[in-house]
Amino acid sequence: MEMLVVISLIVLLISMLMPALSRAKENAKTSACLSNVRQFAVAWDAYTTDSNGYIMEYTLQSKSRALWTQVLRPYVNDDHGLYVCPTTEDPGETGLGDDGIAGIRFGDARTTWVEARPNYNAPAPFNRSSYIYNGNMFSLSSYNTANERYSKRTSIPVPERSPILGDGIWRSATPGMPGTFKEFPSNLYNPNLGLSPGNVDGVFRFVTNRHGPVTNVSFADTHAESVSLNNMWSLQWHRTYETVEFLD
Repeated sequence: MEMLVVISLIVLLISMLMPALSRAKENAKTSACLSNVRQFAVAWDAYTTDSNGYIMEYTLQSKSRALWTQVLRPYVNDDHGLYVCPTTEDPGETGLGDDGIAGIRFGDARTTWVEARPNYNAPAPFNRSSYIYNGNMFSLSSYNTANERYSKRTSIPVPERSPILGDGIWRSATPGMPGTFKEFPSNLYNPNLGLSPGNVDGVFRFVTNRHGPVTNVSFADTHAESVSLNNMWSLQWHRTYETVEFLD
């Protein structure tokens, strides 16, 4: 009888400890992810310094068609793990083309995105990451106007609130594009939330439940922070972005 009581107490203690241990594990993953996006911010800053203050292009218009993942690689520890949030999995080439374009797979809260179009030239071989670049940091004419986009570090009026990159489901997003509107998501914690309709503000691609109520974001002053999902629309995504505060 006493043995049964002891066993029951042990089972009870384990059941009480398991949620705490699970939360601690997830918190550790969130912290590791935050460190990743912070390292990318420092790398971005180093690239900008080497480029006389000009911000890193995306850069699909260059001959190499290198994405930001390749552009920043010389400035970071060349470790593939840095490009993948510990909360996400990299399923390799599984699912390529599922989104209707050969060599492409959008990510979600739990998987990486992949960009491996066969017509890309070196050094843009196989790009995959859990992170997404703020499209207002490059000058492709099909996106926001020059008055809105950033071009040099000095063109960023509020660097501590201007995102560089963060958790996301695709290689880039351009919040504040003409013709899009800010629609508060009905379920911020949907694990598949992120791939938004074309007429919804690009902030949606940064918003998933990867880390519960927050998204890890790095900023132009090189700091990184976990931003509440509700507050993602309050950041200065481009020079004239009309920020919005959503209430819980």
